[in-house]
Amino acid sequence: MKIIGMILIFWFVYISSGFSQVALVLKDCVNGREWAIRKGKSLVLTNADYVDNKEDYMTSGILVSFTDTSLTLRTEFTRQDKTIFFKDIDQVRVRQSKEGKGTGAFFLSYGIITVILSPFAGIEQHAPYDWTSTMAAFGFGIVSAAVGYLILEPYDKSYTVSGICHSRNEKYLRNKNNNYYFSMGFGFGPSYGGIGFRTQARLGGITGVGFHLGGGWNFLYGSADTTQQVSLDDAFSVLAGVKFFPYRGWYMDVQFGQFGKIATVSYEEDRMIIHHIDKPYGFVFTFGGDWFWGRHLGLNLGFGAALDLTAPESSNMFPVFDMGFIIKP
Repeated sequence: MKIIGMILIFWFVYISSGFSQVALVLKDCVNGREWAIRKGKSLVLTNADYVDNKEDYMTSGILVSFTDTSLTLRTEFTRQDKTIFFKDIDQVRVRQSKEGKGTGAFFLSYGIITVILSPFAGIEQHAPYDWTSTMAAFGFGIVSAAVGYLILEPYDKSYTVSGICHSRNEKYLRNKNNNYYFSMGFGFGPSYGGIGFRTQARLGGITGVGFHLGGGWNFLYGSADTTQQVSLDDAFSVLAGVKFFPYRGWYMDVQFGQFGKIATVSYEEDRMIIHHIDKPYGFVFTFGGDWFWGRHLGLNLGFGAALDLTAPESSNMFPVFDMGFIIKP
């Protein structure tokens, strides 16, 4: 039943990607960055008075429809539909909901606090300083703050209407600079070899495939075995994978590679004795997304499970999580 359920979910995502996705495109008045918005957004429209050099309020309301020359708002006060031509609109501001503001503020503040407190994450009683925990906390804080910023930032801008509506078949919805891309990223998770870097090439259109290679320093290894196992300091991991993108940045990923170096140890009178060293390897299966804001920067999030082919069956599966920043030329 689980396999059938996964197949049905995959088929639904793949089929739904084929439906038309039409959006009203706004252009940032400062840097020209475009933002495709759907119906239901709350807009405030203004028309500049060039004589007095002021911005006069025109109307505000919820976007209910649009064409290539006009848009229709359900006005905030009268609750009636009003159609306005693009040529009569000088600036547009998009209002964020209270829920959106709260969510963005939470992630931003939580991320900043986590970054500030990250040096304390490596402190353990009667143990050497754990730099892995510090770096993981610092990276998680940076990514959380970035998520909060991304939620809040677009709503602080003024926009103009480009006068063009983009559908599913337009290159805009595939990639904002009209090119398929090569990217590099840094973060933590199996795609980054633990804590490290990743390179990726994505091919295709709205539906496509990607190939990526990552390397970094492995996290501590957990095992249900009664014999204690630890990661060595030079536990560098390399994994390669193939992604299927059913729609835009959403992906399903299969990776294979080495997880680092694992030592089976015992302790005698506070001395660690290494019995043997293993080089575990296996598969990693994840679902997630690569999302870009602007033309060059993006965020990667993924969830899944890893299958260690060298571990006992009782402990060869464990959950994994990817999080990182992406840069594309």
